[in-house]
Amino acid sequence: AFAYSTVAALLVTNVIWFSAIQKVGAARITALMPLQPVAGVVLAVVLLGEEVAPLALAGGSLVIVAVLATTRREPRPDATATARP
Repeated sequence: AFAYSTVAALLVTNVIWFSAIQKVGAARITALMPLQPVAGVVLAVVLLGEEVAPLALAGGSLVIVAVLATTRREPRPDATATARP
């Protein structure tokens, strides 16, 4: 069990992490790092039947809102629309 929880977890997460970096770039992936503990809690609930305290739910919600706020892409203004002759 110990070998699985260390080796398998490290192997799988590192493969996913480096694949994501290669696909979309380090800057965009780094903004998602705060979601790692949230994902851990979600997996603990789903796989192990753990209960989540209300304060943990509030903290997780704040993390999700913060990540969404920092990774939201604003539409780029059309350069020709603002150019003057």
